[in-house]
Amino acid sequence: DKAGNSLIGPTLFSDFWGVNCGTGSGVSMFDPYLDYDEAASRYILGITAYDPNVNGGDNGYACIAVSQTDSATGLWHLYSFDGNPGTGTDYFFDYPHLGVGQNALYLSANMFGASFVRNHIFAFDKNAMYAGNAANSVKIDVGAANFTIQPAKMHGFTTGGWPTSASEPHYFVDAPYRNNQAQLTVWKFSDPFGTPSFTQAGTVTVNSYSLPVNQKQLGGSDMQGNDNRLLDVKYWGGKLYTAHTIGCNPGSGTVNCVRWYVINVSTGVPALADQGTFASNAIGRSFPAIAPNACGDLLVGYTQSSTSIYPSVYVAGREAADPAGQLKNELLVHAGEAVYTAYDTAPRRWGDYLGMAIDPDGKTFWHVG
Repeated sequence: DKAGNSLIGPTLFSDFWGVNCGTGSGVSMFDPYLDYDEAASRYILGITAYDPNVNGGDNGYACIAVSQTDSATGLWHLYSFDGNPGTGTDYFFDYPHLGVGQNALYLSANMFGASFVRNHIFAFDKNAMYAGNAANSVKIDVGAANFTIQPAKMHGFTTGGWPTSASEPHYFVDAPYRNNQAQLTVWKFSDPFGTPSFTQAGTVTVNSYSLPVNQKQLGGSDMQGNDNRLLDVKYWGGKLYTAHTIGCNPGSGTVNCVRWYVINVSTGVPALADQGTFASNAIGRSFPAIAPNACGDLLVGYTQSSTSIYPSVYVAGREAADPAGQLKNELLVHAGEAVYTAYDTAPRRWGDYLGMAIDPDGKTFWHVG
């Protein structure tokens, strides 16, 4: 509950799904994702399943569960969608992200063979799923020119965040996966179960950014900064909020930095409304998660570490009237307690996701670090 008391679990995904996720004799599950539909008061929980013994590992399923009521502790409807529907070559289904739309659940995934091949964008009939019925789905193949196309998560159904038009498309955003970039691409998915269309709404020019670097920690080997793909997108009142990790130089050398953006899509043509880089010398900040609230404020949560601190949970935010491009002083949420190590060799794999959401009350932020 909201006081931190466990109401159920912990529950293994393998127990939750049983045999209802993926196919094959050696199904493995990874990359969980979730969202909450404020309009319908339903919880959505997903995970990826694949069998390394099938087609050389080139396969994958989007296993999506929806709560049957407004309680996450009750019963769920379980669905297992093939990540490679239709004919043609099957690929490994990786790094899915979910966004609740007005009439659909939207999912994006990166498809890999020996290397990255393309994006798959899906729309699933959420109303049928909430009723426990067979659900229509639509898949759009997107080429390899763009990477990790993130669907927006919508918040604020009763507090001013939801689209005012039922025909407004659902938005996605991506950032080029290279050094010295200065552009984001905004996409729109329209009429998913009529005449589905997934097209670019436009691009926005942003401050230059490059790939992150390895990140220092107290008393241990470096942690990976991974790459500069966008890590999440939120929709609120005609604006998109997103963030990623970049490498930047605050003055005494390159470190990992938090870069955040606000994009106005209220006219249907994306326009940059604000952006900022949060950085300081000799400190790494990585894997940001972002959310806005009903007051026009925003909050960013991230990992911070350096040669003098263990990996720790921090947040920094801004109010609507603050000067453009600035976050206020950061706040330590929980100090790291030990050196981070893992199953892999140095630099250690870290992150991939944190999580930030806004309560249906429109003002309370919830962060998982």
